[in-house]
Amino acid sequence: MKNITLELTPQITIVVCAFLLSLCGILTIASSQSAAVSSLKLVIRQSSFLFVSLAVLGAAAAVRFSWWQKAAPYLAGITWGILFYLPFSGLKINQMAGWLKIGSFSLQPSELGRVIFLLILAKLLCSDKKEPFKFVIVVAFTGLWLFPIAMQPDFGMVFVYSMT
Repeated sequence: MKNITLELTPQITIVVCAFLLSLCGILTIASSQSAAVSSLKLVIRQSSFLFVSLAVLGAAAAVRFSWWQKAAPYLAGITWGILFYLPFSGLKINQMAGWLKIGSFSLQPSELGRVIFLLILAKLLCSDKKEPFKFVIVVAFTGLWLFPIAMQPDFGMVFVYSMT
């Protein structure tokens, strides 16, 4: 009889941990809203977001990393254009114009932009440029990326990006 073992790769471990952490968040929502009339609606909504996110994660993981590296500058340009558009015509929620309205769904592009921001930072930091010049380029790119987010104004997201 064969000995069947499950080998956990770092990628699988990260996905499982993210899923369990998200599940804890959904359970927290359920317990904090237990007396509310619409508690089940919130739990179902967050659960659907979780499963859609897992599907997107699976699709993104199926694409070779070399493709993401090649596409990163184009994705960054598109994302930065959307971020720059938002302060002028974005949906305002809590005095911040950082949301896109797509049908009945609202999306905050600065959240999705963090992945692209990290791809570009990794690409810049792995370049063959000399260290002082590399630092200047990274700081300039970060400032350029944060400018439209600060114009929304979403200073919480500016802080998150800055800490990255």
